Amino acid sequence: MRSRICELHSVGYGYKRIHQIHPEVPVSTIRYTVKKEADRSDNKSLSRPGQPRKLSEEQRKQIYETVMKENPDITNRELLASVGNAVKLRALQYVLREMRVPAKVNQFTERAT
Repeated sequence: MRSRICELHSVGYGYKRIHQIHPEVPVSTIRYTVKKEADRSDNKSLSRPGQPRKLSEEQRKQIYETVMKENPDITNRELLASVGNAVKLRALQYVLREMRVPAKVNQFTERAT
């Protein structure tokens, strides 16, 4: 929709005329879209402010698959080593909580043999 609005404006259509063609889009949105057109390259959304994540999506996926499928008994320190110590231990714990990985219930009890 954004590219269509920008295309109509570049042809010479005004905000109200574009609104008549696309009544579902408010005039203020059309005006803002045209105003921000110069800031965007190829009509792609701008990146959001803030520091980028230290763990990439591939690393997060690797952690999830390791904990849930391959080795559920792996320790947090071993997980940190598997991603190259990219984050601190506490950050890894936050990631695991965010992924809703279940906590080990009996991790400190002795196993019956």
